[in-house]
Amino acid sequence: MFAFGIAVTSPVTSPAALPFAGIGLLIITVLILYGFSLIGAIFYKKSLDTLSKKSGEHIFTTAGLILLIGAAIPVIGEILKFVAWIMAAVGFFNIKENIQPTESKEPTLPAENKKFCTYCGAPLQPEASFCQKCGKKVD
Repeated sequence: MFAFGIAVTSPVTSPAALPFAGIGLLIITVLILYGFSLIGAIFYKKSLDTLSKKSGEHIFTTAGLILLIGAAIPVIGEILKFVAWIMAAVGFFNIKENIQPTESKEPTLPAENKKFCTYCGAPLQPEASFCQKCGKKVD
């Protein structure tokens, strides 16, 4: 037999000599991938739990649990993992900013000179023609 122009001789082997060939190799590969998927899901759950505590969004805890359950169930669990990642994405959009009150760098105007936008209620500069918050024309 020739391979790439080189004569190759192969010794005759019995099926017992190749225990990791064919279907056995496939089964071992699937089991290894299943183990890595499960270990990865455990670490993702821990990180999503931490994110839930820090952000106050409890949907991250739920997403982590569903991700772990999905990793534990072969085949059908892939749908659960997909749902868990969608829930995590929704959680990111639900995070609220913690806005700390800061000192205003603008000089404060006396109360009688203050104007407010009639559309959004934002304070306006006395000479403003447009609202800085909503962009509407000020009368």
